Amino acid sequence: MGTPNASEGTQGGPFGPWAGAWEETIDDLFDQIPYGLFTVNSSGAVLAVNRTGRELLLGGSLGPSRQPLTCCDLICNLAGRSEGADENACLTQEALAGSGPMDEVRVELPPESSTEAAWVTVSPLGADGGAIFHLRPADEADPGRAGASPYPHPRLRIFALGQTRVENAATGSIGGQWIERRPGQVLKYLVCARQQAVDADEIAQALWPEADVRVLSSVRYFVHTLRSRLEPDRVPRMPSAFIESRRGGYSLNPRRVWIDAAEFEQLVAAGLAALVAGEPEAALRRLEPATNLYRGDFLADEPYAEWALAERDRLRELAGRALRALIELRLAADDVESAARHARRLADMEPYDSDAQRRHIELSLRRGRRTEAVRRYTLFRRRLARDFGQEPDFALTEVRRPEDDLFGD
Repeated sequence: MGTPNASEGTQGGPFGPWAGAWEETIDDLFDQIPYGLFTVNSSGAVLAVNRTGRELLLGGSLGPSRQPLTCCDLICNLAGRSEGADENACLTQEALAGSGPMDEVRVELPPESSTEAAWVTVSPLGADGGAIFHLRPADEADPGRAGASPYPHPRLRIFALGQTRVENAATGSIGGQWIERRPGQVLKYLVCARQQAVDADEIAQALWPEADVRVLSSVRYFVHTLRSRLEPDRVPRMPSAFIESRRGGYSLNPRRVWIDAAEFEQLVAAGLAALVAGEPEAALRRLEPATNLYRGDFLADEPYAEWALAERDRLRELAGRALRALIELRLAADDVESAARHARRLADMEPYDSDAQRRHIELSLRRGRRTEAVRRYTLFRRRLARDFGQEPDFALTEVRRPEDDLFGD
């Protein structure tokens, strides 16, 4: 099999002076994503592998004897053994030769892997850059085994950014008052803790800390009710396709359940990684869809739930990072209108952030929107005085250009 040159370094450099400040955050995000991911340069040399990727491909480690690694070492040689596959194909080169993500292929994994097989797809990171490999574990229940579809899709869609919404891919919306009641609260808690299994006692203590023992002992009943809501046609005693029971706890099945928050997080991580690698076009292709997914705060219909606060703040911070990056990317492309749109959204999302407000005002002036700039500054000033007894740390005259007559319109 043709193996790429592993000695070639990453093409391009950091994009802008703010790239270095994101590297630690990007590393954390990359490792937390519950699917296997690894990135390569244009010659297939491996740049980074996340924790799940190491478990799937390397038994959990990156031993020095395996360096330097290439995509062919990790996955292409395995894919070449599949029936009907080209044993000399390099998936990186195939991805870079195409115009978008490759179709999923099923690959049998090595004995040291944490699972027997995975579905693999590859996406290019830019015209002159590398690619990102995405692996999700396959199991006996995977539709690909039965031959129903070579490229299976999740069956349940959960929208948790903004108001909670649940859809079955086959039958449509699964709405109703149950989402606001205890079975729905259990689902929301599982979405919040989507990367791990949680036991019944943890769910009860988090959701109803002051409830009596009868409620605490009813979590299993609420889970049963939730499964019935999500899978009304499930055969009795058959395992749930969406809510797994493992190690004495419950978790959402990542192979059957799509969550907008998880997709958002994955796109932001890939976009910021492309930005650091000096791939602005690839960054745009990921960050703009990510911000489109961010339709509101995480579980906005649970505003006072303490168990959701940390995740809500974390995802809002990610959205802010993505919007800041998009503002600079659009300005670098001389697209002031798009930059201003992202700046306004950031200012609305962070009403007390001085930098966000100032950036929006600057771009309003740049577009000739003087009245909008004055209005935004006035509202910001009043908000700070009312809530904190403070003045803004910048004056409106500091952001106006000499030729701007702020009150001329």
